[in-house]
Amino acid sequence: MQELIKILSLLLIYGVLAPAVGYLIRSRPLWQKVLFGLMCFMTIGGLLFPAEWGLTLQSVELYRGHARGFHVYFNEAIAVALLVTQSLRRPAHFRWLAPGMWLYLIFYLLGMATVFWAASPNYVLMAAFKATKMLILCTVIYNFIQEEKDLRFFLAVMACTLCWEMLVVLFHKYGLKNYQNKGTFSHQNSLTMYTALIAMVFLGAWLGPRFRGINLCLLGFVACGIIVESALSRAGLAAFAVGTIGVISLSLIERVTTRRIVVLTGLTGVGLIGLGFAADTLIKRFTEK
Repeated sequence: MQELIKILSLLLIYGVLAPAVGYLIRSRPLWQKVLFGLMCFMTIGGLLFPAEWGLTLQSVELYRGHARGFHVYFNEAIAVALLVTQSLRRPAHFRWLAPGMWLYLIFYLLGMATVFWAASPNYVLMAAFKATKMLILCTVIYNFIQEEKDLRFFLAVMACTLCWEMLVVLFHKYGLKNYQNKGTFSHQNSLTMYTALIAMVFLGAWLGPRFRGINLCLLGFVACGIIVESALSRAGLAAFAVGTIGVISLSLIERVTTRRIVVLTGLTGVGLIGLGFAADTLIKRFTEK
């Protein structure tokens, strides 16, 4: 009965409410911008704890895959609303698939094909359900970012989002005494992978040509560094370090500037200090079972 109530609620939200909102705001650019910003902020999954903005059908907690049920997050309903708005507002310019997305579709179809010989077809469908929603989000983001000002808005929203996540992580670490914490994510690896990926975008934008609000990118990058260090995920720390070195190296290859040299020197020093603070914990993680 509980699962049935969830299904009916989701059908109402996604099949009726979201399209209706999308239709109503089709000629309201400000509301579209607000909803887009909210959709981006809600990618962190919760305000203070994991999975506060969604629910799961057929949860399988013992399964070790990345989709342990049919997860539904409410920011995806916002994506559906924006998808309706974008397709109605500028039908001539709207694209259902972003350039290069056909590669993702090939990966998607190959993954779906495994359902025929999978030990549990339901697990394949759970992952496919998740991948389908990722496709919707990518389509919405592509159609929203049409001009440079749209990209700057996206960067500002994500910088504020990561600053909030940093505060949550610090609250979990020092307030709740959870020193290897996962913030609003299901696992610390998920948190650090999300953080490391957007951190490289912040760093690349800050090293590029100056624009109004560029310092928000630097603030977002610093917040990402604090999050990764606090989560103490070995994979996350490695990805963050390698990514940072790669972005700075490419920027120096493109053009050597005083600002980029200062950034390289400063980040090297900060990285060594952070490594010193985390050394004991990292050694234990590598040596203890």
